[in-house]
Amino acid sequence: MERETLLKRIEKLPWKGQYFFTYSDVEKWFPDKDKQYLRVALSRLTSKGKIISPWRNFYVVMPTEYALVGKVPPIFYIGALMRSLDRDYYICLLSAAAMYGSSHQSPQSFSVMVPPPHIRSGIKNGTKLNFYEKKELPYGYVNKIKNRIGYINVSSPELTVLDLIEYQAAVGGLSRAVTVIEGLRDKLNFEKMDIDLYKNFHLSTVQRLGYVLDTVIGLKKQAEAIYSITKYLGYRKTVLKVGKLAGFSYDEKWKIIVNQKIEVDE
Repeated sequence: MERETLLKRIEKLPWKGQYFFTYSDVEKWFPDKDKQYLRVALSRLTSKGKIISPWRNFYVVMPTEYALVGKVPPIFYIGALMRSLDRDYYICLLSAAAMYGSSHQSPQSFSVMVPPPHIRSGIKNGTKLNFYEKKELPYGYVNKIKNRIGYINVSSPELTVLDLIEYQAAVGGLSRAVTVIEGLRDKLNFEKMDIDLYKNFHLSTVQRLGYVLDTVIGLKKQAEAIYSITKYLGYRKTVLKVGKLAGFSYDEKWKIIVNQKIEVDE
């Protein structure tokens, strides 16, 4: 096999609407060729910018619109990558919020929620893929959003903001999380959420979100829907932020020690 033969095979894939392939696919295409030879050929095509490899043994044909910058955003390939790994997932946190119009994320990072076993985060093709773990993914609250390649799994706005509160440290702290939630205010509808959504989170997370919606963002009706759930589930005293307990005000309604001032960026 000449290297150009592999290139021609790869260049034909987009004609069929295919932009992704694996090393196993290459072995099937050229069963008589030595594995080392195939690896070298793929490496050369990668160095020439014809393909990228955001994950071991997984390849993306460089779309024309990204050829100049030489990077392909994860949203383009994440669905195909997770299928190739045979893993459930949803796009989460700041990456999900950006898809609903609240763009407060670095373009150099991309967040994905997965069930166990753990997937290690790392920098791939110039972008850090951050993998977070949840014991069970609440698929009833995950939206399938269509892009030019197919459908991708994205947390609903309600699931997104709960994740932002629970993983606040990962997104830059509570104030940043609340700033992003403010940008999603018109997308939220907790009045229609089933109790099953909240069972995927620590009850303190639900309390904190209710407090934020009620006292910071001013979504009173949304907050009342959450308040009914917290009472039903038997909520207890907690803190707004894990840390010091003494010397702070206490919100009787939400049973929250308000030990952090929340500053929302305009």
